[in-house]
Amino acid sequence: MLATCPEETKEIVMKEIADFGGQDIKPLYKAVSFTTDEVGFYNAHLNLSTISNFYLILKEVRISNQIEAVFSQSSRIPWPDIFRANKTFRVDATIGDRGEHEITANLLSRKVKEGLWDAFKFKEGKMPLVNIPEPDVVVIAHLRGGLLTLGVHTSGKALHKRGYRSVEGHPAPLKETLAASILRFAGYTGEQPLYDPMCGSGTIAIEAAYISLGKAPLIHRKKGEFAFESLKFFKRSLFEECQSLARQQKVAELRAPIFASDISPLYIDYAKSTALRARVEKYIQFFAADFLASPPPAPRGIMVCNLPYGERLAKENPEELENLYQNIGSHLKHNYKGWTAAFLVAENSPYKLIGLRPKKKLKLLNGSIPAKLLIFELFTGSLREHKQISASG
Repeated sequence: MLATCPEETKEIVMKEIADFGGQDIKPLYKAVSFTTDEVGFYNAHLNLSTISNFYLILKEVRISNQIEAVFSQSSRIPWPDIFRANKTFRVDATIGDRGEHEITANLLSRKVKEGLWDAFKFKEGKMPLVNIPEPDVVVIAHLRGGLLTLGVHTSGKALHKRGYRSVEGHPAPLKETLAASILRFAGYTGEQPLYDPMCGSGTIAIEAAYISLGKAPLIHRKKGEFAFESLKFFKRSLFEECQSLARQQKVAELRAPIFASDISPLYIDYAKSTALRARVEKYIQFFAADFLASPPPAPRGIMVCNLPYGERLAKENPEELENLYQNIGSHLKHNYKGWTAAFLVAENSPYKLIGLRPKKKLKLLNGSIPAKLLIFELFTGSLREHKQISASG
């Protein structure tokens, strides 16, 4: 298996795969490879929350005479055992090396396609049709440093598409996979109170509820939406058993409360309706409030928040954005002792004005926006006193 992800979240992805039971875990560029059994294959698609896409790797081989070798190696794969000739397909090819003498992505795609057709023609006497916009099967081909990798896309549409997002809502929603990664970076396990004070469309709170309940994040995908359902080895009965077990493993109650607020009552309404589609609305305590004028919802816990980037404010009224960040820092210092706070901020935002030293600072991408995840431990007394207490146990 190959699990793709942002390069910045690979550490979390590897840990989630290990906790899930994946074997032979290896980091790659923007991806993690691992092995699993047939049941694990289905469970990975249902349960892993930080992965962008899954691929089943059919062959990895070093080649020399690239053009002819690509055709030869592709034709040796028993494609008729992978999918039926009445299914349409597309080849997505990528090249890791650049140079005037190297094979191009278009040529790589064409040679894999010809090899695939050759395998079908030899065994079945008929060949599947190509469908570029909406294929039943997506074949992947990657060539880098003489290593040819061939496989099939198994997750279908990207795994951040859980199925609960609506067209209407917050203008800048956080990707579900990024929200799940941030929660894990912050140390959230579902056993601590969780608070998102600027919840927008509610993604962080919803993903936190999935973690705390042990709810499979892709359990609500409709029949036919996973790409592996078009492959010949797909076992509907076994997959349905995995779905049933995933539903049984969800617990009835949260292990600790989840709070989500926003200054905009409209966004609270959007977040509630989104949580309802995710079937976790009853577990999250939503309320409209000005974070800077409100007391903590619990004595201690983990705060996770995508802070306003304020691109318009930064241009039109930079002082207002700077004041916001200063006031957030002051509010945390005076009212949130004993909490952990994790803030996703734009790299060019005035985040230093929060005035706290982060325990950890991580580079991330929020879509195409360079961002940082700042994790603060808000303790009583000085840093030296806190370290002395921690050292003494």
